[in-house]
Amino acid sequence: MEAGGNMRCISPILVALACALPAFAQTARFSIGAIGGVRLSSGAPDETHDESPRYTVGGDFEVAFGDHFAAEADALYKRFGYSTVSEVGFESDPGGPETIVDYVLTRVRANSVEFPILGKYYFGRRSPWGRFFVATGYSFQRSWMTSTSGIEPVGANSGAVEVFGGINVPGPPVQVGAVFGCGLARKVGRVTMAPTFRYTRWGWRPDGADRNQAEVLLCLRY
Repeated sequence: MEAGGNMRCISPILVALACALPAFAQTARFSIGAIGGVRLSSGAPDETHDESPRYTVGGDFEVAFGDHFAAEADALYKRFGYSTVSEVGFESDPGGPETIVDYVLTRVRANSVEFPILGKYYFGRRSPWGRFFVATGYSFQRSWMTSTSGIEPVGANSGAVEVFGGINVPGPPVQVGAVFGCGLARKVGRVTMAPTFRYTRWGWRPDGADRNQAEVLLCLRY
């Protein structure tokens, strides 16, 4: 699995960070805030119509050790959705040439929560202009899905759909992804603003969704 290779590359960094934490324990600084942004990548499987909202919202917690090292944990909420259309046909008369086709529409909606756990490194000294940082770690995702299907007969009024089923679909098991990010943290008064680009490579997506997730986030931390 490709994500396994990414995780092996990240592991030495996390181990080094874990070893460094006791040395900075006495100078630890805690901060909490809100985080939100826009997902740049698709959230739908291939050959489907992506109807996913692009927003991401959640909470953020960071503990800084000294001037350069920090650890971050987030709780993020996302919505995903997509639809598919397939044709069903049959002959009106046995052996006859005429074929009547109905369209079967299926819509899937999902609520998703993600829990990224990251190690961070801040470059340079504190400055009014802010400091660049990089981050890496793992993210854990869990989804809850609902599927609704219906039939739209050919020749019916435009948009007439007979819904014949709506079920809760067991979501995929907890997904694990390798996370890489970078951004700029700037302190304005008592608030730290941190615009961030974050990329997550999911190890396995049984729902067929794209394993590559890119997003732009803004964290406001107190």
